[in-house]
Amino acid sequence: LLNSYGEKVTYTLPPSPHARGWRRLMDTDNLENPFAEQRMDGTLDVAGRSVVLLRELLPDEVQQPEPDEMMQPQTEVEPEAVGATAGTGHEAAELPEPLPAD
Repeated sequence: LLNSYGEKVTYTLPPSPHARGWRRLMDTDNLENPFAEQRMDGTLDVAGRSVVLLRELLPDEVQQPEPDEMMQPQTEVEPEAVGATAGTGHEAAELPEPLPAD
């Protein structure tokens, strides 16, 4: 995902081609650790003038919890906070449908 705009843009992630979910491989806004991997779903905030690279989860990653998930209790996110773009005046951007698998 490329955000050439100067402010954060919230993207709504489409279902992955094989319905496994997404993993973030790179985020150029994270200067301390740009290659910190993390599972992603729902929406994703991409900082201004940055790039986020995603890939589909592998079959053996789908059922495995993230290392951080095993060590920390789950926290709930307020529904109105998910996908919020308050203050920016921009709506969440929709990604195009994935291409059919051959």
